[in-house]
Amino acid sequence: MEGNKQLLGLDAGERSRTRAHPWIKAAAHCSLCFVVGALAALAPLVATGAPSAGTIRATFLSSWSNAQQEGAAPPPLPDIGLLLIVTVTRPDGGMEQDASLARLAHTLRHVAPPLLWIVVGEENRTATARAVHVLHGTGIMFRHLAYDTSNLTDADTGDEDEYQRNLALRHIERHRLNGVVHFAGASAVYDLRFFQELRRTRCVSSFLF
Repeated sequence: MEGNKQLLGLDAGERSRTRAHPWIKAAAHCSLCFVVGALAALAPLVATGAPSAGTIRATFLSSWSNAQQEGAAPPPLPDIGLLLIVTVTRPDGGMEQDASLARLAHTLRHVAPPLLWIVVGEENRTATARAVHVLHGTGIMFRHLAYDTSNLTDADTGDEDEYQRNLALRHIERHRLNGVVHFAGASAVYDLRFFQELRRTRCVSSFLF
């Protein structure tokens, strides 16, 4: 009996080991296939010199940093030059001339600074005081130039407007005012876009109204 039990126990152990062999073989086969597949997938990347994860990350960070720097850079400042508006007046202009100056001043108030309004007129107590009063109420930076008619020559009196313009130009040259000069008539009507174009002047031009 004991011999039979030993034989039966031996047969049972061998059968259990025999049943375990297929599972071991299957697991080994799967592991081998996984390793071979992984090596096959990595081989093209190495052969073609594809970028690594570290290279991709460095490239992304560099692009993001450049974008941040470009976004943080302030926009270029607009090229805004000084406008020198010259207006000549008449001592006998009266209230009509004052109204024209006030209307022109209303337009110039809407022009982007810097702007200097130079108003030239004959030295006359009443006319000068009236013109200065109008100019003070405009809120525009201005200079009022008055001249003595007793100093005028016959040539000057022939075209007094031209004399006044030359007087303004001498004042600009003497004080070294660097800008674009425009001779604006007191009764002239303007589109604000004209002054924007005027600031783009980069050569000698003549604008008379």
